[in-house]
Amino acid sequence: AVLNSTFCINSVCHLWGRQPHSQEDSSRDSWWVSLLTFGEGYHNYHHIFQSDYRCGIRWRHLDINKWFISTCALLRLANNRKRTPQFKVLRARLNMEFKAARSKLERSKDGASWKEQLEQEYAQFVETIRQWQHLQMERVQSGKQKLAERLEAETASLAARYRELERSLRMQQKRVALL
Repeated sequence: AVLNSTFCINSVCHLWGRQPHSQEDSSRDSWWVSLLTFGEGYHNYHHIFQSDYRCGIRWRHLDINKWFISTCALLRLANNRKRTPQFKVLRARLNMEFKAARSKLERSKDGASWKEQLEQEYAQFVETIRQWQHLQMERVQSGKQKLAERLEAETASLAARYRELERSLRMQQKRVALL
């Protein structure tokens, strides 16, 4: 039963459920499938954030696999669990909420009055994402610079040690020649 329910995830979770994180593919989150599959029913999250060890990210999500892996980590039986940063999860959810709001406003009679406010909010969202990406690039550049400085210092230190060892060998060669 467990194997069959696991095999049906790619069938059922691509047909029924919600898409709170992405509409790039047909994957969906389905809580009732997660009951049968120990948490694997949160398939939309899994598709967009594939390296995350969790499928159900909320405390109320039934994700027994996540709880098992977390328990193993507490017992030091698992390490280096990958977790998607909260900012990326919020960005994906908010992007989907903007899409849903736009769709709803297009069907609404008085959508024009709200559309301007929604577009302002979306512009602020895009600016926040841009600033976050810029900050990430600065962090990466800073890390590269620190690494280059450390390597340069280590290289200078290593070069000095090599010269010292070469001098030691030359001295030893002279002592052996005198023997």
